[in-house]
Amino acid sequence: MGSPQQPHQQPYVNTITSTFDMGDEIVQEHDGSNFIPLTADDKDRIYKPWQNSLIIKLIRRRMTHQLLKQKLTNIWKPTEEINLVDLGSEYFLLKFAKEQNMNHVLHDGPWFVQNGYFSVQRWEPKFVASKANEAYTALWLRLLKLPSEFYDFEILRKVGDRVGLLLRVDTCTSMTSRERYAKLCVQVPMEQPLLHHVYIGSHIQEIHYEGFNMLCTLCGRVVHQTRFFHYKTSPQLHCTDDKPMGMNNVPTIESK
Repeated sequence: MGSPQQPHQQPYVNTITSTFDMGDEIVQEHDGSNFIPLTADDKDRIYKPWQNSLIIKLIRRRMTHQLLKQKLTNIWKPTEEINLVDLGSEYFLLKFAKEQNMNHVLHDGPWFVQNGYFSVQRWEPKFVASKANEAYTALWLRLLKLPSEFYDFEILRKVGDRVGLLLRVDTCTSMTSRERYAKLCVQVPMEQPLLHHVYIGSHIQEIHYEGFNMLCTLCGRVVHQTRFFHYKTSPQLHCTDDKPMGMNNVPTIESK
């Protein structure tokens, strides 16, 4: 299949306000003497400065703050200086002023280093690195041969949210076959097996992931090789994350 040709319509992009609870938190659940309420206006004000921010974690490799910033600048080539904040527990906060730089990092990965790779996720409120127990990555998936009636935003949103956290929706057309297909970008936990099909009513829709060589063919998890195993997928089948997969044809950072 050839390169997709994007339509003229504006693609859907998930925003902070469409993802998080923006309602009031004014009900006292604890001793009122130390309770500080959060209103919807408070959340709107304090969340907006972080709308172009990401949380990243370098997995299976460690770098100093300065070296990491240098490496990220070299591979991403942002049109602004990277603002990198150490959150502890090997997590870092990336704050961009320009949405295009954030989208490049979030949508155009995955990003690898030698013997390691990055977990990349949207910034989220009340994130405490020492309490985080899952690493995430963003993946593009294609819904090939999707029946025409399902090219509906609400249907596509439900498909994306069934796989993970929907980040973006594009409707594409192959330049060679003129075949139309839906393309979704979703944020998924690296430790969670990915779905290979969904049921839309009684219709079975297959899911094709871009960069499929990154997926373990045994358990469906991201970035590890099939021949190493400890993940339990059935009484007879186990799988491991001992080494990262997909080192070919993906963006990499040269290590010193």
